Amino acid sequence: MVAVLPFDNLSNDPEQEYFADGIAEELITILAHISRVSVIARNSTFTYKGKAVDVRTVGKEMGAEYVLEGSVRRSADRVRVTAQLLSSRDGSHLWSEKYESDLNAADLFELQDEIANKVATAVGGSHGVIVLSKTREISRKPPELLRSYDCVLKALEFARTLSSESYDAARDCLERTVAEDPEYSEGWARLVNIYLNEYALGFNPKPEPLARAERALRKALALDPSSALARSQEAFLLYLRKDPLFISKALRWAETYPNDGHGLMSLGSWLCWAERWEDGFRLLERSKRFNLVLPGWAHFPVADWHMRNREFEKALESILRSEMHGLFWYHSRLARAYAHLGRMKEAHEQVAILRKIRPDYERFAAAESRKWMWNNDAIDVQMTGLRKAGLNIPSDSGES
Repeated sequence: MVAVLPFDNLSNDPEQEYFADGIAEELITILAHISRVSVIARNSTFTYKGKAVDVRTVGKEMGAEYVLEGSVRRSADRVRVTAQLLSSRDGSHLWSEKYESDLNAADLFELQDEIANKVATAVGGSHGVIVLSKTREISRKPPELLRSYDCVLKALEFARTLSSESYDAARDCLERTVAEDPEYSEGWARLVNIYLNEYALGFNPKPEPLARAERALRKALALDPSSALARSQEAFLLYLRKDPLFISKALRWAETYPNDGHGLMSLGSWLCWAERWEDGFRLLERSKRFNLVLPGWAHFPVADWHMRNREFEKALESILRSEMHGLFWYHSRLARAYAHLGRMKEAHEQVAILRKIRPDYERFAAAESRKWMWNNDAIDVQMTGLRKAGLNIPSDSGES
Protein backbone atom coordinates (compact mmCIF):
# COMPACT_ATOMS: atom_id res chain seq x y z
CA MET A 1 0.00 0.00 0.00
CA VAL A 2 1.35 3.43 -1.02
CA ALA A 3 0.36 6.77 0.47
CA VAL A 4 1.00 9.72 -1.88
CA LEU A 5 1.23 12.88 0.20
CA PRO A 6 0.40 16.31 -1.24
CA PHE A 7 3.48 17.76 -2.87
CA ASP A 8 4.86 20.90 -1.22
CA ASN A 9 4.69 24.12 -3.21
CA LEU A 10 8.11 25.75 -2.86
CA SER A 11 7.35 28.46 -5.42
CA ASN A 12 7.08 32.07 -4.36
CA ASP A 13 3.64 32.23 -5.96
CA PRO A 14 0.93 30.63 -3.75
CA GLU A 15 -1.28 30.34 -6.83
CA GLN A 16 1.01 27.55 -8.05
CA GLU A 17 -0.48 25.32 -5.38
CA TYR A 18 -2.74 23.77 -8.01
CA PHE A 19 0.27 22.56 -10.02
CA ALA A 20 1.75 20.79 -6.98
CA ASP A 21 -1.64 19.27 -6.11
CA GLY A 22 -2.06 18.19 -9.72
CA ILE A 23 1.19 16.23 -9.66
CA ALA A 24 0.11 14.30 -6.54
CA GLU A 25 -3.41 13.69 -7.86
CA GLU A 26 -2.12 12.43 -11.20
CA LEU A 27 0.30 10.13 -9.38
CA ILE A 28 -2.54 8.62 -7.35
CA THR A 29 -4.57 8.06 -10.52
CA ILE A 30 -1.70 6.38 -12.41
CA LEU A 31 -0.61 4.20 -9.48
CA ALA A 32 -4.22 3.09 -8.98
CA HIS A 33 -4.13 1.58 -12.49
CA ILE A 34 -1.00 -0.48 -11.82
CA SER A 35 -2.21 -3.92 -10.77
CA ARG A 36 0.74 -4.66 -8.49
CA VAL A 37 0.30 -1.45 -6.47
CA SER A 38 -2.42 -0.47 -4.00
CA VAL A 39 -2.70 3.27 -3.42
CA ILE A 40 -4.60 5.21 -0.77
CA ALA A 41 -7.27 7.55 -2.08
CA ARG A 42 -6.72 11.30 -2.37
CA ASN A 43 -9.36 12.28 0.20
CA SER A 44 -7.38 10.37 2.85
CA THR A 45 -3.84 11.47 2.11
CA PHE A 46 -4.74 15.10 1.41
CA THR A 47 -5.75 15.47 5.07
CA TYR A 48 -1.99 15.87 5.63
CA LYS A 49 -1.78 18.88 3.31
CA GLY A 50 0.20 21.71 4.86
CA LYS A 51 1.24 19.63 7.86
CA ALA A 52 4.69 18.41 8.88
CA VAL A 53 4.28 14.66 9.42
CA ASP A 54 6.52 11.71 10.20
CA VAL A 55 6.22 8.99 7.52
CA ARG A 56 6.04 6.34 10.26
CA THR A 57 2.95 8.07 11.61
CA VAL A 58 1.43 8.14 8.12
CA GLY A 59 2.14 4.43 7.78
CA LYS A 60 0.37 3.59 11.02
CA GLU A 61 -2.62 5.85 10.41
CA MET A 62 -3.09 4.95 6.74
CA GLY A 63 -1.93 1.32 6.82
CA ALA A 64 0.69 2.16 4.18
CA GLU A 65 3.99 0.35 3.67
CA TYR A 66 5.42 3.16 1.55
CA VAL A 67 5.06 6.94 1.54
CA LEU A 68 5.70 8.97 -1.59
CA GLU A 69 6.31 12.66 -1.01
CA GLY A 70 7.78 15.53 -2.98
CA SER A 71 7.96 19.18 -3.79
CA VAL A 72 7.45 21.51 -6.73
CA ARG A 73 9.38 24.70 -7.39
CA ARG A 74 8.15 26.71 -10.34
CA SER A 75 9.51 29.96 -11.73
CA ALA A 76 8.36 31.91 -14.77
CA ASP A 77 9.77 29.49 -17.32
CA ARG A 78 11.19 26.53 -15.37
CA VAL A 79 9.78 23.86 -13.12
CA ARG A 80 11.60 21.48 -10.79
CA VAL A 81 9.85 18.47 -9.23
CA THR A 82 11.52 16.35 -6.57
CA ALA A 83 10.01 13.04 -5.45
CA GLN A 84 11.13 10.43 -2.94
CA LEU A 85 9.84 7.09 -1.70
CA LEU A 86 10.24 6.20 1.97
CA SER A 87 9.56 3.08 3.99
CA SER A 88 6.94 3.75 6.65
CA ARG A 89 8.42 0.95 8.74
CA ASP A 90 11.54 2.87 9.72
CA GLY A 91 11.52 6.02 7.61
CA SER A 92 14.39 4.73 5.46
CA HIS A 93 14.98 6.32 2.08
CA LEU A 94 14.32 3.93 -0.86
CA TRP A 95 14.45 6.18 -3.92
CA SER A 96 14.51 9.80 -5.03
CA GLU A 97 14.61 11.65 -8.32
CA LYS A 98 14.62 15.24 -9.54
CA TYR A 99 12.95 16.43 -12.74
CA GLU A 100 13.59 19.80 -14.34
CA SER A 101 12.06 21.22 -17.48
CA ASP A 102 11.36 24.39 -19.41
CA LEU A 103 7.78 25.46 -19.05
CA ASN A 104 5.19 27.46 -20.89
CA ALA A 105 1.44 27.71 -20.46
CA ALA A 106 0.67 25.57 -23.51
CA ASP A 107 2.39 22.46 -22.20
CA LEU A 108 1.65 22.83 -18.48
CA PHE A 109 -0.74 19.90 -18.17
CA GLU A 110 1.23 17.75 -20.56
CA LEU A 111 4.31 18.30 -18.43
CA GLN A 112 2.31 17.49 -15.30
CA ASP A 113 1.24 14.16 -16.83
CA GLU A 114 4.74 13.36 -18.05
CA ILE A 115 6.36 13.91 -14.66
CA ALA A 116 3.64 11.94 -12.89
CA ASN A 117 4.08 9.06 -15.36
CA LYS A 118 7.84 8.99 -14.82
CA VAL A 119 7.53 8.98 -11.05
CA ALA A 120 4.76 6.35 -11.06
CA THR A 121 6.75 4.04 -13.34
CA ALA A 122 9.94 4.43 -11.33
CA VAL A 123 8.05 3.62 -8.15
CA GLY A 124 5.38 1.14 -9.22
CA GLY A 125 6.47 -0.21 -12.59
CA SER A 126 7.54 -3.77 -13.27
CA HIS A 127 11.17 -2.73 -12.72
CA GLY A 128 10.31 -0.10 -10.15
CA VAL A 129 11.46 0.50 -6.61
CA ILE A 130 8.55 -1.29 -4.94
CA VAL A 131 9.02 -4.46 -6.97
CA LEU A 132 12.77 -4.50 -6.26
CA SER A 133 12.10 -3.94 -2.56
CA LYS A 134 9.55 -6.75 -2.49
CA THR A 135 11.74 -9.22 -4.39
CA ARG A 136 14.48 -8.75 -1.80
CA GLU A 137 11.93 -9.55 0.91
CA ILE A 138 10.54 -12.70 -0.72
CA SER A 139 14.04 -14.04 -1.41
CA ARG A 140 14.21 -14.69 2.33
CA LYS A 141 10.89 -16.57 2.49
CA PRO A 142 10.71 -20.38 2.44
CA PRO A 143 9.01 -21.58 -0.81
CA GLU A 144 6.06 -23.10 1.06
CA LEU A 145 5.15 -19.69 2.51
CA LEU A 146 5.08 -17.85 -0.82
CA ARG A 147 1.72 -16.42 -1.89
CA SER A 148 0.42 -16.01 -5.44
CA TYR A 149 1.63 -12.44 -5.72
CA ASP A 150 5.05 -13.42 -4.34
CA CYS A 151 5.35 -15.71 -7.35
CA VAL A 152 4.55 -12.85 -9.70
CA LEU A 153 7.35 -10.88 -8.04
CA LYS A 154 9.70 -13.79 -8.68
CA ALA A 155 8.64 -13.70 -12.34
CA LEU A 156 9.39 -9.97 -12.45
CA GLU A 157 12.81 -10.63 -10.96
CA PHE A 158 13.48 -13.14 -13.74
CA ALA A 159 12.29 -10.63 -16.38
CA ARG A 160 14.84 -8.16 -15.01
CA THR A 161 17.84 -10.47 -14.59
CA LEU A 162 17.22 -13.34 -17.06
CA SER A 163 19.26 -15.57 -14.74
CA SER A 164 18.80 -19.33 -14.61
CA GLU A 165 18.46 -19.17 -10.82
CA SER A 166 15.61 -16.67 -10.93
CA TYR A 167 14.04 -18.68 -13.75
CA ASP A 168 13.91 -21.90 -11.69
CA ALA A 169 12.37 -20.09 -8.72
CA ALA A 170 9.76 -18.35 -10.87
CA ARG A 171 8.69 -21.44 -12.82
CA ASP A 172 8.28 -23.65 -9.75
CA CYS A 173 6.42 -20.95 -7.85
CA LEU A 174 4.06 -20.03 -10.70
CA GLU A 175 3.22 -23.63 -11.55
CA ARG A 176 2.26 -24.19 -7.93
CA THR A 177 0.28 -20.94 -7.90
CA VAL A 178 -1.92 -21.70 -10.91
CA ALA A 179 -2.52 -25.23 -9.63
CA GLU A 180 -3.77 -23.83 -6.31
CA ASP A 181 -5.46 -20.73 -7.77
CA PRO A 182 -6.49 -21.54 -11.37
CA GLU A 183 -8.48 -18.29 -11.73
CA TYR A 184 -5.43 -16.07 -11.14
CA SER A 185 -5.05 -14.49 -14.58
CA GLU A 186 -1.73 -12.72 -13.99
CA GLY A 187 -0.23 -15.96 -12.71
CA TRP A 188 -1.12 -17.67 -16.01
CA ALA A 189 0.17 -14.72 -18.06
CA ARG A 190 3.48 -14.71 -16.19
CA LEU A 191 3.75 -18.46 -16.70
CA VAL A 192 3.40 -17.94 -20.46
CA ASN A 193 6.45 -15.69 -20.36
CA ILE A 194 8.37 -18.22 -18.29
CA TYR A 195 7.63 -21.05 -20.74
CA LEU A 196 8.50 -18.92 -23.77
CA ASN A 197 11.83 -17.96 -22.22
CA GLU A 198 12.42 -21.59 -21.30
CA TYR A 199 12.50 -22.20 -25.04
CA ALA A 200 14.21 -18.96 -26.04
CA LEU A 201 17.00 -19.12 -23.45
CA GLY A 202 17.22 -22.89 -23.05
CA PHE A 203 16.86 -22.83 -19.25
CA ASN A 204 16.25 -26.30 -17.79
CA PRO A 205 13.81 -27.21 -20.54
CA LYS A 206 11.00 -29.69 -20.14
CA PRO A 207 9.26 -31.14 -23.21
CA GLU A 208 7.33 -28.83 -25.57
CA PRO A 209 7.77 -25.42 -23.93
CA LEU A 210 6.00 -23.59 -26.78
CA ALA A 211 2.99 -25.89 -26.60
CA ARG A 212 2.84 -25.40 -22.80
CA ALA A 213 3.09 -21.66 -23.34
CA GLU A 214 0.19 -21.74 -25.80
CA ARG A 215 -2.01 -23.65 -23.36
CA ALA A 216 -1.21 -21.22 -20.55
CA LEU A 217 -1.86 -18.31 -22.92
CA ARG A 218 -5.34 -19.60 -23.77
CA LYS A 219 -6.10 -19.82 -20.05
CA ALA A 220 -4.76 -16.30 -19.35
CA LEU A 221 -6.78 -14.74 -22.19
CA ALA A 222 -9.95 -16.60 -21.20
CA LEU A 223 -9.66 -15.12 -17.71
CA ASP A 224 -8.67 -11.61 -18.86
CA PRO A 225 -8.97 -10.92 -22.63
CA SER A 226 -7.71 -7.33 -22.18
CA SER A 227 -4.55 -8.23 -20.26
CA ALA A 228 -1.64 -6.23 -21.69
CA LEU A 229 0.79 -8.86 -20.44
CA ALA A 230 -1.08 -11.81 -21.97
CA ARG A 231 -1.45 -9.96 -25.28
CA SER A 232 2.26 -9.15 -25.35
CA GLN A 233 3.05 -12.82 -24.76
CA GLU A 234 0.71 -13.73 -27.60
CA ALA A 235 2.97 -11.59 -29.80
CA PHE A 236 6.10 -13.16 -28.26
CA LEU A 237 4.85 -16.64 -29.18
CA LEU A 238 4.28 -15.55 -32.79
CA TYR A 239 7.74 -13.97 -32.84
CA LEU A 240 9.47 -17.13 -31.63
CA ARG A 241 7.58 -19.14 -34.24
CA LYS A 242 8.68 -16.59 -36.87
CA ASP A 243 5.07 -16.08 -37.85
CA PRO A 244 4.72 -12.97 -40.07
CA LEU A 245 1.55 -12.09 -38.12
CA PHE A 246 3.88 -11.07 -35.30
CA ILE A 247 4.61 -7.72 -36.96
CA SER A 248 1.00 -6.51 -37.15
CA LYS A 249 0.23 -7.98 -33.73
CA ALA A 250 3.18 -6.13 -32.14
CA LEU A 251 2.34 -2.79 -33.76
CA ARG A 252 -1.33 -3.12 -32.79
CA TRP A 253 -0.32 -3.95 -29.21
CA ALA A 254 1.78 -0.78 -29.02
CA GLU A 255 -1.22 1.30 -30.10
CA THR A 256 -3.52 -0.40 -27.58
CA TYR A 257 -1.17 -0.19 -24.58
CA PRO A 258 0.90 2.97 -25.20
CA ASN A 259 1.87 3.43 -21.52
CA ASP A 260 3.18 -0.07 -20.76
CA GLY A 261 6.90 0.65 -20.51
CA HIS A 262 8.09 -2.92 -20.08
CA GLY A 263 5.90 -4.19 -22.91
CA LEU A 264 7.10 -1.46 -25.28
CA MET A 265 10.69 -2.37 -24.43
CA SER A 266 10.12 -6.09 -25.04
CA LEU A 267 8.16 -5.73 -28.28
CA GLY A 268 10.59 -3.11 -29.52
CA SER A 269 13.45 -5.57 -29.03
CA TRP A 270 11.62 -8.39 -30.80
CA LEU A 271 10.73 -6.12 -33.73
CA CYS A 272 14.42 -5.24 -34.10
CA TRP A 273 15.46 -8.88 -34.22
CA ALA A 274 12.62 -9.57 -36.67
CA GLU A 275 14.30 -7.04 -39.01
CA ARG A 276 11.84 -4.24 -38.33
CA TRP A 277 14.56 -2.04 -36.91
CA GLU A 278 12.86 1.32 -37.42
CA ASP A 279 9.65 0.18 -35.72
CA GLY A 280 11.62 -1.53 -32.99
CA PHE A 281 13.78 1.46 -32.15
CA ARG A 282 10.71 3.69 -32.15
CA LEU A 283 9.08 1.52 -29.46
CA LEU A 284 12.33 1.29 -27.50
CA GLU A 285 12.62 5.07 -27.52
CA ARG A 286 9.02 5.40 -26.31
CA SER A 287 9.68 2.90 -23.53
CA LYS A 288 12.39 5.13 -22.05
CA ARG A 289 9.69 7.54 -20.92
CA PHE A 290 8.45 4.85 -18.53
CA ASN A 291 11.71 3.06 -17.67
CA LEU A 292 14.10 5.38 -15.90
CA VAL A 293 16.45 2.46 -15.19
CA LEU A 294 16.67 0.02 -18.10
CA PRO A 295 17.22 -3.70 -17.52
CA GLY A 296 20.53 -4.76 -19.01
CA TRP A 297 19.05 -6.75 -21.89
CA ALA A 298 17.41 -3.58 -23.28
CA HIS A 299 20.87 -2.61 -24.63
CA PHE A 300 21.18 -5.80 -26.74
CA PRO A 301 19.11 -4.65 -29.77
CA VAL A 302 21.31 -1.56 -30.21
CA ALA A 303 24.42 -3.73 -29.87
CA ASP A 304 23.09 -6.18 -32.45
CA TRP A 305 22.25 -3.37 -34.88
CA HIS A 306 25.85 -2.18 -34.72
CA MET A 307 27.14 -5.75 -34.96
CA ARG A 308 24.95 -6.38 -38.02
CA ASN A 309 26.42 -3.25 -39.66
CA ARG A 310 29.95 -4.27 -38.63
CA GLU A 311 30.30 -1.27 -36.32
CA PHE A 312 32.08 -3.38 -33.75
CA GLU A 313 33.36 -0.63 -31.47
CA LYS A 314 29.85 0.77 -31.06
CA ALA A 315 28.50 -2.75 -30.56
CA LEU A 316 31.00 -3.35 -27.77
CA GLU A 317 30.02 -0.11 -26.02
CA SER A 318 26.36 -1.14 -25.97
CA ILE A 319 27.11 -4.66 -24.76
CA LEU A 320 29.27 -3.43 -21.88
CA ARG A 321 26.48 -1.04 -20.89
CA SER A 322 24.16 -3.99 -20.26
CA GLU A 323 26.31 -5.53 -17.48
CA MET A 324 24.43 -8.87 -17.68
CA HIS A 325 27.26 -10.86 -16.08
CA GLY A 326 26.50 -14.58 -15.94
CA LEU A 327 24.02 -14.55 -18.83
CA PHE A 328 25.47 -16.56 -21.73
CA TRP A 329 24.13 -14.10 -24.32
CA TYR A 330 26.12 -11.30 -22.67
CA HIS A 331 29.41 -13.19 -22.78
CA SER A 332 28.71 -14.51 -26.28
CA ARG A 333 28.17 -10.95 -27.54
CA LEU A 334 31.35 -9.76 -25.83
CA ALA A 335 33.39 -12.64 -27.29
CA ARG A 336 32.34 -11.88 -30.87
CA ALA A 337 32.76 -8.12 -30.50
CA TYR A 338 36.25 -8.44 -29.04
CA ALA A 339 37.19 -10.96 -31.72
CA HIS A 340 35.97 -8.77 -34.58
CA LEU A 341 38.04 -5.93 -33.09
CA GLY A 342 41.14 -8.14 -32.89
CA ARG A 343 41.24 -7.95 -29.10
CA MET A 344 41.90 -11.67 -28.77
CA LYS A 345 42.95 -11.77 -25.10
CA GLU A 346 39.57 -10.37 -24.03
CA ALA A 347 37.78 -12.57 -26.56
CA HIS A 348 39.40 -15.72 -25.15
CA GLU A 349 38.52 -14.65 -21.60
CA GLN A 350 34.85 -14.38 -22.59
CA VAL A 351 34.98 -17.76 -24.33
CA ALA A 352 36.29 -19.35 -21.12
CA ILE A 353 33.39 -17.85 -19.16
CA LEU A 354 30.92 -18.88 -21.84
CA ARG A 355 32.10 -22.50 -21.76
CA LYS A 356 31.57 -22.63 -18.00
CA ILE A 357 28.05 -21.25 -18.27
CA ARG A 358 26.97 -23.26 -21.33
CA PRO A 359 29.34 -26.18 -21.99
CA ASP A 360 27.21 -27.16 -25.02
CA TYR A 361 27.15 -23.69 -26.56
CA GLU A 362 29.53 -24.44 -29.45
CA ARG A 363 27.27 -27.20 -30.69
CA PHE A 364 24.07 -25.14 -30.56
CA ALA A 365 25.32 -21.56 -31.06
CA ALA A 366 23.75 -21.03 -34.48
CA ALA A 367 20.49 -22.67 -33.42
CA GLU A 368 20.36 -20.43 -30.35
CA SER A 369 20.83 -17.34 -32.51
CA ARG A 370 18.17 -18.48 -34.96
CA LYS A 371 15.63 -18.54 -32.14
CA TRP A 372 15.95 -14.77 -31.94
CA MET A 373 17.32 -13.40 -35.21
CA TRP A 374 15.22 -13.52 -38.37
CA ASN A 375 18.07 -12.56 -40.71
CA ASN A 376 20.69 -15.10 -41.78
CA ASP A 377 23.29 -12.46 -42.64
CA ALA A 378 23.12 -11.12 -39.09
CA ILE A 379 23.58 -14.65 -37.74
CA ASP A 380 26.56 -15.16 -40.05
CA VAL A 381 28.31 -12.09 -38.58
CA GLN A 382 27.69 -13.49 -35.10
CA MET A 383 29.03 -16.96 -35.91
CA THR A 384 32.08 -15.55 -37.69
CA GLY A 385 32.91 -13.53 -34.59
CA LEU A 386 32.56 -16.56 -32.34
CA ARG A 387 34.83 -18.64 -34.58
CA LYS A 388 37.42 -15.85 -34.52
CA ALA A 389 37.15 -15.91 -30.72
CA GLY A 390 38.14 -19.58 -30.73
CA LEU A 391 34.84 -21.42 -30.51
CA ASN A 392 34.60 -24.56 -32.61
CA ILE A 393 31.30 -23.89 -34.39
CA PRO A 394 30.56 -26.15 -37.38
CA SER A 395 30.49 -24.21 -40.66
CA ASP A 396 27.36 -26.11 -41.69
CA SER A 397 25.45 -25.03 -38.58
CA GLY A 398 22.81 -23.38 -40.73
CA GLU A 399 23.42 -19.72 -40.16
CA SER A 400 23.41 -18.85 -43.84
